[in-house]
Amino acid sequence: MSNKYFWKKKKFVCRDTGERATGYEDYLKTEHWRQLRERIYQERNGICERCGRELDGVFEVHHKSYKSVGHEADTSLMLVCPECHRGIHAEMKMKAAETRVANDIKRAKSAEYEKRIIEEGAREINALADVLATIEALEFQDLLDILRLIILRMIKTDEFAALFNSKGKHLSKFLNWNVVEAVEAATRSDE
Repeated sequence: MSNKYFWKKKKFVCRDTGERATGYEDYLKTEHWRQLRERIYQERNGICERCGRELDGVFEVHHKSYKSVGHEADTSLMLVCPECHRGIHAEMKMKAAETRVANDIKRAKSAEYEKRIIEEGAREINALADVLATIEALEFQDLLDILRLIILRMIKTDEFAALFNSKGKHLSKFLNWNVVEAVEAATRSDE
């Protein structure tokens, strides 16, 4: 659920009064919320739960979680002074930003790892192409056909297929598909 949806369009139903509100701002205007705030203030003796200051009637009630808006448990609410409330939300924004940065770093590392694997695979494909070229030049046709079959089977694996399709196009000249299919069919009949 996006923040915009939550703050503007989400529909809330208050458990005890049955009031309905569209958006968080409307919810904060309900009789349910007004009564709940007052009760929290009284039960917690008008003391800010974060800094310990006496609130003298100037207070805010912070939702520790927004999952239960409209049917909050008292334990999910915190009586705070306006300064502490701003501080809590600033810390929440900072933590969300840190999480986004950490996730971006994980994605970047994952992309670097994937790039490194593709580069290593490309080197291996190039080495294979060199071997195939040498075998072809020496006219070892049986060995060449077997290597073609091995490569074909490798290509059929999900991990190698993407790598081959992106980096190994130059190998295709060595893969005589008719020969490979014939060798593969012969191999199946032997099994």
